Parts: sequence; structure tokens; C-alpha cells
Amino acid sequence: MNQAYRATHKAEMRAQDKAWYQRNKEHVRTRAKAWRTANRDKYVSAVLEWQRRHPEYQRLRTAKRRARVQGGTLSHGILKRLYEKQKGLCPCCGKSLGVDFHLDHITPLSKGGAHADWNMQLLRPECNIEKSNQDPESFMWKRGFDGYVAPTEPL
Repeated sequence: MNQAYRATHKAEMRAQDKAWYQRNKEHVRTRAKAWRTANRDKYVSAVLEWQRRHPEYQRLRTAKRRARVQGGTLSHGILKRLYEKQKGLCPCCGKSLGVDFHLDHITPLSKGGAHADWNMQLLRPECNIEKSNQDPESFMWKRGFDGYVAPTEPL
């Protein structure tokens, strides 16, 4: 089938492709695994390049992997919503987040915090490293913010 036909019949072609994949899933996975094994260097460089071009997805994947033990999920678009809510500023120091910000659990998972939208914030790397897994109230108190109260309910 030519490109013009595929372009005008996208939904049909997508359904056919999906059905073919479902019928051949194990074969596709086996071939992909064999290719990744045989072409380890190409695979690793492609993954690293993808991660470099999509830092927002990489941040979410990292947070999701770290929180599997705790349970819970983050909603789609959380990074954009948090960035807009915080007006592009770090809540700890008030400086611009820039492009290399970190996704942080306000109350750390190790302290019983939830892996949920309402327990997430964006921090500058320096602030997140300094905060580490500290309780949010004590961390902000050390920084001179009296009366800080961490959120305890959904956005």
C-alpha cells in the first residue's frame, strides 16, 4: 500500500496494524530483544538520545520507577501543570526553575509521603539535593520560612 492510501485511511490502517501486532506480539518481542542484544551499542545510544530529547518523560519515568513500592500514579501533564502553578519558580528559593528542574515528592516516600499529584513539586536541582528526604516543614524552617505547612490534599 502506498503512502497516499495510508494517509487517507489512517484509522483503518491503525486498526489493521494493531490487530497484526496482537497476533504476532511474541514474535515481535523476540525479534526486538534479539536485535537489542546484537546491537547493544546502537540501542544504548538511541535510548540515551531519546532521554536527552525528552527530559520531561524521563523525569516521570524515574519518579514512577522510584515510587512503585509506594504505589500510586501521576496524572498525564503533571509537569506542565506544576510548572504553570508554580509560575516557573522554585518554591524553596524563589529562583527560576530553568530547564533542568527536578520532580520532587514534597513529603518523601521514605517518610510516608504519597506518590500522587498533590504531593509533587518542581525544584531547582540544588534545592532538591539539599532537601534530600527531609521532612518539608523542617527543611523550610531551616531555610527561615516559619509557618510553612505541606499540602495534605489533592490539587
